[in-house]
Amino acid sequence: MQSFISLFGLFLCFLLIFNMNQTNRVNIYLTLFLLLINLFNVINYCTMFSSNKYLGAIFLVHFQPIIVLTGPMLFFYVRGLLNDDASLSKKDWLHFIPSFLYLVNCSRYYLYSVDYKLSFAQKVIANRMEMLHFDSLLFSGNVSYLGRSTM
Repeated sequence: MQSFISLFGLFLCFLLIFNMNQTNRVNIYLTLFLLLINLFNVINYCTMFSSNKYLGAIFLVHFQPIIVLTGPMLFFYVRGLLNDDASLSKKDWLHFIPSFLYLVNCSRYYLYSVDYKLSFAQKVIANRMEMLHFDSLLFSGNVSYLGRSTM
């Protein structure tokens, strides 16, 4: 059921993108926020409830830097509504630092072969706590998975 709701949410996001109004550009941030939230739900389903190792290999670590952007997108949307301005200033780029840190943290995992990622996904399917032990660069898997939800 969760996967169908998330896929329906992704479909609605694509409808919003194709019907975007040129006068209210702040809706871009809302669409990106909804897209990221639904992507996060799909990732949770594929990593926590699915026993497909191919989905696990794709969704386990690869999308962590993108998911961290949910907070900034919601902030930019609300601020854009209150100020009636969708533009970003130089100071706003600071909100992208956590995503960049996650990208650096996961960079070693990105360079591994598909066979390594499939074996890691198989270990995670056998024991879900194994997902905290991916080969990170800056901070541990515990910090990575907890921080992803709080940023």
